[in-house]
Amino acid sequence: MEKRTVYAAPAGAPCAAGTENDPIGGLAAALSALRAAGGGELVLRGGTYFLPEPLCLGPADSGLVLRAYPGETPVLTGAMPLDSPGWRRSRENSAIFVTQTEKHLPADMLFWNGIPQTPARWPDLRPGAVPLGGAACAEEIRARSARWAHPETGHLRALHDYGWGGNDYFITGRDESDPTGLRLLWVGDNNRGSAYMQSALVAENLLEELDAPGEWFYDAEQGLLYFWPPEELRPEDEVSLGVHAELLRIAGTETENVCGVRLENLSFARTARTLFSGLPYRPLQRADWAVQYTGAVYVENARELSLSGCSFAHIGGNALFFCGSNSRHTVERCTFSHIGATGVQIVGDARALRQPSYWPNERYPDHPAHETTVREPASPGPAAPCYARGIALRELHIEDVGIWEKQSACVNLAVCSRVRIEHCTLHHSARSCINVCGGAFGGHEIAYNDIFDAQTETMDHGPFNAWGRDRFWSVPEYGGGGEHGAEMRHYRAPDGGVFDVTLLDAAEPTELHHNRFFHAPGAPHTWGIDLDDGASNYEVHHNLCMGLGIKLREGFSRRVYNNLIVGGRLELHVPYDEARDRIYSNLIVNPEPFAFAAVDAQRLARSEDVLENNWVFSPSGPVRLPAWFDAAVRGKNPPVWGKADPDFADPEHGDYTVQNREAMRRFSFENLPMSGYGAAGCACAGGVFPLSACAAPGAIRREAWNGALLSEVDDTVVSSTGSFGKSGVYFESVPPESGAYRIGFRTRDVLKKLGGRELAGLSAFYDASVELRPGEAVRAELHRKGSRVSVTLTW
Repeated sequence: MEKRTVYAAPAGAPCAAGTENDPIGGLAAALSALRAAGGGELVLRGGTYFLPEPLCLGPADSGLVLRAYPGETPVLTGAMPLDSPGWRRSRENSAIFVTQTEKHLPADMLFWNGIPQTPARWPDLRPGAVPLGGAACAEEIRARSARWAHPETGHLRALHDYGWGGNDYFITGRDESDPTGLRLLWVGDNNRGSAYMQSALVAENLLEELDAPGEWFYDAEQGLLYFWPPEELRPEDEVSLGVHAELLRIAGTETENVCGVRLENLSFARTARTLFSGLPYRPLQRADWAVQYTGAVYVENARELSLSGCSFAHIGGNALFFCGSNSRHTVERCTFSHIGATGVQIVGDARALRQPSYWPNERYPDHPAHETTVREPASPGPAAPCYARGIALRELHIEDVGIWEKQSACVNLAVCSRVRIEHCTLHHSARSCINVCGGAFGGHEIAYNDIFDAQTETMDHGPFNAWGRDRFWSVPEYGGGGEHGAEMRHYRAPDGGVFDVTLLDAAEPTELHHNRFFHAPGAPHTWGIDLDDGASNYEVHHNLCMGLGIKLREGFSRRVYNNLIVGGRLELHVPYDEARDRIYSNLIVNPEPFAFAAVDAQRLARSEDVLENNWVFSPSGPVRLPAWFDAAVRGKNPPVWGKADPDFADPEHGDYTVQNREAMRRFSFENLPMSGYGAAGCACAGGVFPLSACAAPGAIRREAWNGALLSEVDDTVVSSTGSFGKSGVYFESVPPESGAYRIGFRTRDVLKKLGGRELAGLSAFYDASVELRPGEAVRAELHRKGSRVSVTLTW
């Protein structure tokens, strides 16, 4: 049967011949007609297509084309229009309008003339305020909740207690034992525990809090919709309720994929949130992430999908989700804006891993947590083909992501291989812009992207973040402090064989090159290119980093070269023995070019890292390096040399082209392009980082006490210990023969409370300790080996 073209129009048009001038009304009817004709292409005329359920494509639809009619904009939406709502003014407040709708709708978003409105909340939304659009503390929530007749309609939105993304809850009643006075049911949206930050809370979906323009509330039991419009409500205003999150589902099986589907110039817009949908969150192994397996466009077990010229706007959850086995897809020239969770999720199946290992998670008590042995040490790479590979993301503009879910990114990768992210503009993300959840299976190329304005609401992260919590990471015990590198390089299997297990999962190198990263002076702290927690087998080169640097934490076999770092540092945190990183020919503009966490001369030497020929320039004051640095590093050339002015072309206007040719030859440094990053024609770009903003951070207070070395807590301490906040005292070194050790302190403890007393810093610690008598037992709260613990110390 010859394939044909069928034309569709929004529902309400007559079911006609399906021709260009006589289209079939409704996508489902038009798709049925096309299938009956043997497939081909479905052309959508302009207008809004409300989908009461997802449009589903299976293996029989392989080769199908869905495209917009030239010059017209078809919009696929999950927002149900309220055609004749019969609004009336509320008796209690004439600014609030009320209408009768269906009962028990899954209504989770309200759109007024296409613009999302705010669920009735307290504190009221303050656009631009961080976090959460303005937040309250637990005590304020407790006091405020006394006015809520039915708190069980509400939600509590919060940051994770360490600021690592968000944690969110259904309010199910009252509980005086909780700091908020509320009984809470965690939705499961974080993989690092269910606790919340008590200073960053918002209560929403409560009728009593409908007290500001733009707020709304839906009474599901009565079917009543309350709305305080931003302006006087007019008959011609369009009001719709977001009731569905998934618009298009393309799903095959592992034995029969969907192949060759093409989506061209379609718009996906206005869907319900998924945060409080009740869908389960599933952890992505030992990443910090737990995700719902859903998206406005959801693709599973497919090959050679093409998405071009499409847009995603005002999406309540994930926009585009590739799940399971996916290969050779292309996503290009698409835009993503105002995304509730993540722009593009690429998530393979855990069955592709030879040894899945997880964080402890109260929702998944049967998952193996932190396995300390390695299965199949002679077998690198995947165990099964149920993972994503060969996916290309090109010329994408992704902005304003993580509106509702804070553990999110513009692009997230997990259990996948050979993903290319090229010429994309990625910015304004609540957490990272690109996140790589683990080493499995590497081979990615990330190049020529413009990445800026990340981490707007979260902590301890980077605009590019990667973890490598792979098979090796907890051998022979979980510690998170970069110990036991030699055991990983020379792992002894039960049969007596010896294996290097460091790159079993990160089997192919990931290349990060020719990207422009920007972090504004005065913006919240960022680690920049953050190769965290064992991220291994990376090649990081020719990146322009303005206002941020590059961090290497406990990983193996990384090459970092020819990066231009302006106002950032190279951070070396808790390196493994035999890490064998190579760091060379970088140009670092900073009086303090390197920073170290838990690194001294001996540890750096044992890492076998090669640092050589790095060019350091300080525009203000002398270069500061530890006295032991030169003697500890390996390399044929000096590790750094700081006597040459690069003679930048025009740094105050963002042109960091180096004009000192002699020094460039000396350091084998190549100039980086100053333009050509990001999506072609995209008007958004990072700003200018002036040379005058490059200054060394202030030195933290560091003192000897009772045979130990103590310091204040800074960002480096927080990152290297996995602790939270800058309060407390860091025990940098506690020798076993010291008095501090006999009391009960250990190296790398972060002491937070002593005898119930909060410690702001060293002075508070001294004040508390002098009140204790010799031999007195005192309870202390501290962070040790990646966990918060309570211990008894003997003074």
